[in-house]
Amino acid sequence: MRTTIQGGAYKWWVFGVVQFSVLLVGIDSTAVNLALPTISSEMRVSVSQAQWVIAGYLIATALSSLPAGGRVADLLGRKTVFLGGFVLFTLGSASCGLAPNIEVLIAMRVLQAIGGAVLLVNSNVITLAVFPLAQHGLAMGIIGTVFCTGYALGFILGGWLISAFGWRSIFFINIPVSIIAIILGFGILPLSTNARRASIVPPLTE
Repeated sequence: MRTTIQGGAYKWWVFGVVQFSVLLVGIDSTAVNLALPTISSEMRVSVSQAQWVIAGYLIATALSSLPAGGRVADLLGRKTVFLGGFVLFTLGSASCGLAPNIEVLIAMRVLQAIGGAVLLVNSNVITLAVFPLAQHGLAMGIIGTVFCTGYALGFILGGWLISAFGWRSIFFINIPVSIIAIILGFGILPLSTNARRASIVPPLTE
């Protein structure tokens, strides 16, 4: 697919794939907050227990965002690690939606968080690699806007999904979007030939 994308247009294709991850993580950051009362009631646990669905996610995200995560990407390649993060995020989302109890839900939220952190850590690097230096500010500004949009959509979309289809739907909705992004990523994202080099191409000059 990459060979059919020419010149300066390529960076926007890569950018579009990366934004799937930024948008999903932004939406997920707020949608789950709205579901806590419903989760607590349906699983018959206290609110303090249900809060670990969020706390576990935040702790796992912080730990997975440490510099070691970036080092792994340098060794294995950005594309490989980025798409691996999408797979983890997708599996975590599906498992959260199917969780039979609060313990499983918390554990699968940790898995989802690891995938989400990997996506965020690598999304900026991949984006900056395909944009020329003069457009780095533009690229980062758009990424911030997309994340904030996802953050706001989490309240709107999450509230609607929970009321219409139940709390599990906020996790299931991630699956089709993630699958599309993974398929596009395999065809579009650049891959280095050396595993010790980040799987990104040199910045474009135009």
